[in-house]
Amino acid sequence: MAVTIGAALLCVASGCAGSSGWSVTDAQVCAPKSAPRVCVDGEPDYGHVLELADVELLPGECAVASDEARGGLVRVETRDPRGARRSRWLGARKGKITTVKVREDGEPVRSGREPCDRTPP
Repeated sequence: MAVTIGAALLCVASGCAGSSGWSVTDAQVCAPKSAPRVCVDGEPDYGHVLELADVELLPGECAVASDEARGGLVRVETRDPRGARRSRWLGARKGKITTVKVREDGEPVRSGREPCDRTPP
């Protein structure tokens, strides 16, 4: 409970990337200053589903926030094949692709962040 309250206060102070308006995308590039993107590492695949705001992602999939979204914290939660859940708040910046790795124990961790540097065709 304290972690959730602390994260919520941090969102108020520094901003959140939003908990709605996200959509799955297959675009491999993004323009500078575009909405935040989060991708799930495809390997290794332990069978977890990652819930990011209002979308579910499988390993190898990506989601993009709505065009109006600011960068900031977003809650990510994993669900293993037995239904056990783990969650964490991760930063998703505007103009960046944040990559999340799901460890074998289900813990979601940021594994990278790349700049959006090309406009999609």
